[in-house]
Amino acid sequence: MSVFPADRRLSPSTALAAFAAALIVSVSFGAVPVTAQQETAPQQPGNPVRLAPPVSLVPGQRPSAPAPNVPSSRAIEGLTVKQPGNQPSIPSKKGIEIDSLSDVDPNSIGAIDAGRGGLGTDLWRGSDGATIAGLLRTAPEGVSSTALRDLLRRTLLSVADAPRSATGGNSPSSSALAQLLPPGSLKTGLTLAGSNGGSDAGFLSLRAEALAELGETQALKDLLAVVPRGDVNESMSRVQVETLMRLQEDVSACAIVRDAVVSYPAEPFWPKALMYCQILDDDLKRAILGLDLLREGGGDDTTFFMLVEGAEAAIAGPVNDVTAADPSTLHMSLARATNQRIVPEDITSVQPAVLAAMAASSAYELPDRAAAAEQAVRFGSLPASSLGEIYNTFTFGADELFAPIEAASVIDGARARALLYQAAVKQELPAARAEILSEAFALMRKDGLAPVGNKLLLPLLADIEPNRALVWFAETAGRALYLAGRTEQADAWAAQADRLAPVDDQAMGAALGLWPYRRLSGAVTTGPAQAGGSGGADLSNLEASKRGATRIAAAQPGAAGLSPAAQDSVAGVSFSDWIAQRAGYLRDLGASGESDVAASPGLSARQVILLRALLGALGESDTPSWSEIALFDAARSDIDGTQTQTPAVRDPLLLLALEEASRANRKGETILLAAMSAGDPSLAQGDLLAIVTAIESLRRLGLSREARALAMEAAQASGL
Repeated sequence: MSVFPADRRLSPSTALAAFAAALIVSVSFGAVPVTAQQETAPQQPGNPVRLAPPVSLVPGQRPSAPAPNVPSSRAIEGLTVKQPGNQPSIPSKKGIEIDSLSDVDPNSIGAIDAGRGGLGTDLWRGSDGATIAGLLRTAPEGVSSTALRDLLRRTLLSVADAPRSATGGNSPSSSALAQLLPPGSLKTGLTLAGSNGGSDAGFLSLRAEALAELGETQALKDLLAVVPRGDVNESMSRVQVETLMRLQEDVSACAIVRDAVVSYPAEPFWPKALMYCQILDDDLKRAILGLDLLREGGGDDTTFFMLVEGAEAAIAGPVNDVTAADPSTLHMSLARATNQRIVPEDITSVQPAVLAAMAASSAYELPDRAAAAEQAVRFGSLPASSLGEIYNTFTFGADELFAPIEAASVIDGARARALLYQAAVKQELPAARAEILSEAFALMRKDGLAPVGNKLLLPLLADIEPNRALVWFAETAGRALYLAGRTEQADAWAAQADRLAPVDDQAMGAALGLWPYRRLSGAVTTGPAQAGGSGGADLSNLEASKRGATRIAAAQPGAAGLSPAAQDSVAGVSFSDWIAQRAGYLRDLGASGESDVAASPGLSARQVILLRALLGALGESDTPSWSEIALFDAARSDIDGTQTQTPAVRDPLLLLALEEASRANRKGETILLAAMSAGDPSLAQGDLLAIVTAIESLRRLGLSREARALAMEAAQASGL
């Protein structure tokens, strides 16, 4: 029952303020909760040292608040933090020096320097602060591209001078991006770097929030661990609490909450977080009272209200299901603590960190946990090994494990994938394991989980060596290894297939299938294009695909710039010759009855065009010109018998901004724009312009390895 008259509805801020006033009394004079008692207990010798101590939150504008209990910054190369009473600081090698706490610019702090994967102290040089703030606020929640996600993580963790707000006029990219970003994302005069000793940690907060959105829990923990005293604001405090909740370090989380609810009474997150802590302390009555106050104030978090209201019955009874459109970390933590279960309306739109929490929760049925884990691995918020552990909890009969491929063919979903995984783990014979892995990779690919399969199954390839008897497995193994960046191991499989290609149909198929990845990875490259030509490629050779040209002897190797060794192999054929041989090979297989590809040879015009674009973006010369591609447009259906459907194209303004940033060497800005342009859904949809612009932009900044990794992901997404 409400404690306020029905005809007197408080404003949200008034209700929260009233609630906070009551909380101040209870926190200051009430009994110390169990969590607080545990938190303030002295550390006993030999006990484990907590990696993420609680942070007492003190906003920069509250000088009278007690000093926060924040761990001092760790010394890392390029960042020297001098605490009061420390020895004089030594100038850093990377150009960032902090002489005392009053001189710390928290926005330049990071967890990695250039020697450990950081992107340099000039990462944000030349970028407008307001523009970067807008990009960080609109960064994608989930990025399935491993290449782009790794770049984003390194960008957000790097020790680097913070971007400064423009002092006069608008940069071209700012005015263009203002039309693309949500209202309010770009704010005039936004201060991102403290000019007076780090009094404003706004940029650091935005970086932490972006890591949280990506589901990068460990990276976020690493970043928070280097934040100096006095530079933790409300936003960063919330990120800290949510991180601790995800790690189930509730004692530390609640210690922060009890300080923050007093310091930030107008923010609705903190009263809700306090109710969670009260429930953990078996103080459900006080939590219900707080819920009443929030509801009177116009709170609209229906999921949270349902969880608190159902807590008492759920704790003592069966699991209670609560449907949610956009479940948060707080929702998941509250459900975990009260024997309830969040049921997302659409699992494909759930935040990466929440997916990881669902996968770890025993409240969910095993198939649901597996489905959540697969998506979490896809977005990088859960290691593939955790998915393997979940797969291993499925139970199967001896007959199913004895004939897993046959059994999996009549099972649907995660259970079939789990069966093949278990069987592959148990199988010690290389040839038998390869057969199971081949089926597992194919099933993952069929179910739209190819990147997940790469991460999960890759360790099981380690004990399988390339040999003549396993040449049929070369394409599957080589593709996975190229995508994982294990070029040397992948090359061994490709070379085996290459040697046997003239005399073995399966070897020919594997060699042709790996041709794109050998080129995209840089294992085989071409030199500069010859003057007056397009690098030796000739689209007229595509006519050979209709005649079924399948042998290396029928090709004309010698693409411009290739080494003599490469010219003597399948890897050395020109782009157009590869198209002819690949399409002809697949068509011949279908005609001979050895494959079901007769109706659809498996090489689409869309794949051909995408591959040509990827190779061109990487600087490969052995490709037809775009003029030749355009002239050939009317005959594209000859390749696969169907007309290519053009995918949706990203907003050209975003691509213009990306190219402009890369040409101006604005590294951090380029990476953010590349993730927005070529990430989801562009990669899955084969957005040609977005992917090519991102690859070219990364190469322009010297990030060639990352550009090649993105190109290979795009190739796999297209079905190559």
